Amino acid sequence: MKCSARFASRVRGILAVAAITVVLSASAAKPQPALYNEGPLPDLGGAVGWLNTAPLNSRSLRGKVVLVDIWTYSCINSLRQLPYLKSWAAKYKAAGLVVIGVHAPEFGFEKERENVERAVHDYKITYPVAIDTDHEIWEAFNNEYWPADYIIDAKGRIRYHHFGEGEYATSEHVIQELLKENGATGLDASTVNPSADGIEAAPGNDGRSPETYVGYRRTTDFASPERLARRAQDLHPTRQSFSESMGTGRLMERRRRECHASGSFGQDSLSLPQPRLASGVGSGERRQADSL
Repeated sequence: MKCSARFASRVRGILAVAAITVVLSASAAKPQPALYNEGPLPDLGGAVGWLNTAPLNSRSLRGKVVLVDIWTYSCINSLRQLPYLKSWAAKYKAAGLVVIGVHAPEFGFEKERENVERAVHDYKITYPVAIDTDHEIWEAFNNEYWPADYIIDAKGRIRYHHFGEGEYATSEHVIQELLKENGATGLDASTVNPSADGIEAAPGNDGRSPETYVGYRRTTDFASPERLARRAQDLHPTRQSFSESMGTGRLMERRRRECHASGSFGQDSLSLPQPRLASGVGSGERRQADSL
């Protein structure tokens, strides 16, 4: 009897551990962040133009679950999440999701509508894109990052946000939850796993990225199909180039941006019409000062 009782006790202990493991595994597989009311979706009237749609606003979007992605086309972190945004827009369109890209420029050449149109075309973005040249939508969200995702429920309330790359499964589960709140049924509970090549591909294990902030003088093995822009002294004759300021320990006065994860900083010693190329990786970029 004592052996049987001891054996039964062990079995109960094993089953209890197994049950806890199953619960933890399920939680890890399907994260459920707390969803709060972070305030109303700002009006989108600050856009100077729209691509792929007629102008949208908070009133016309009422009744839809909305994902607003604030991005810029020369930011590697913004480009790497495009495969997920495009997949979500296609997968959940019929269920009531609207994905909106808000293109908020960081550099002067990103203000040119022709460049934005070319980027949207080249990256095969078919969901609506607001051209936020003057950063009015950016300011309405009190935003500080590229990329920044805000997910809004059908009542027009911001319920979740995420800055930088990653945590895509969490974001997709939020989308699913808010669609269910709005009455959607029969949703595929799995999460997308898009593959991408080139600039949209996720970073590899070698930790390198096709983006640089080090200035053309320190760049090696430059792989861009475009030629280098003129020297920073020619572009901004009243400012030191980044290469020179590094030698004196001074930061460029116009811009100091921090990568959200890596803590590296950059400036505009290059002016390229396409994404900057070389090394340095982070999950997102934060604007601390007036960068334009």
